[in-house]
Amino acid sequence: MTVYIDTGVFIDYLIYRSLSGKLPRKVQRRRRSMSRLAKDVDSCLSKIKRNNYQALTSTLTLFEIENVMFQNITHYFKKGIAYKDSHVVISARIAINQGIATANTYNIKFLDLNNAIVHQMISSIVLQLKSIQSADSLHIITAIQNNAEIFISTDKHMTDLDNTIQNTNGKLIRFVDTDEALNIL
Repeated sequence: MTVYIDTGVFIDYLIYRSLSGKLPRKVQRRRRSMSRLAKDVDSCLSKIKRNNYQALTSTLTLFEIENVMFQNITHYFKKGIAYKDSHVVISARIAINQGIATANTYNIKFLDLNNAIVHQMISSIVLQLKSIQSADSLHIITAIQNNAEIFISTDKHMTDLDNTIQNTNGKLIRFVDTDEALNIL
C-alpha cells in the first residue's frame, strides 16, 4: 500500500517533540485534544512502518514546515525590531531537520517536485473547481502520480476530497485524518 503524508501530519507528530509542532498546534481539531492528535499520528506512522507500507511526501513538505514555524515565531517579536527576520529564519530552519528526522524514523520518502507535477497541477480543472490552492494541489498531484491509495492530511478541505480523486492506476484515493487512517491501514 502506498500512503502519502501531508505536512500537517508532521506538525502533529512534533507537538510534544519540538516547538515545530507546539507553536502551530495550539487547539484541538475535530474534538481531539492535542495529546490525542499526537498519539494518533504516532500510532498511524508506526503502523505504516510496521506494515512496510510505502510512505511518501513531497520536498514541499519541508518548505511548508519551515514556513509554518516562521509565521508562528514572528508573532512573538515586536514590530520594528532590527534584523528580526534573520533570527527568525534561523529559529524556523530547525523545523526542516526535525521533518527529516521524522521521515527517517518512519521510512517516509521525500519526492522531488518536477515539471510534470507542476504542469499537471496547472491543468487540473478539478482541483481548481474544488478551490484547492497550489501547495495542496502539488501534494495531491504528487500523490496521484505515485499511485497513493491513502492521503493522510490534517486539513478538512483535503479530507473532504475522500474518494473523489483517482490515482494513476484509476483507484480512488482515500483522503483521511490520522484517526481515520488508523482504521484503514
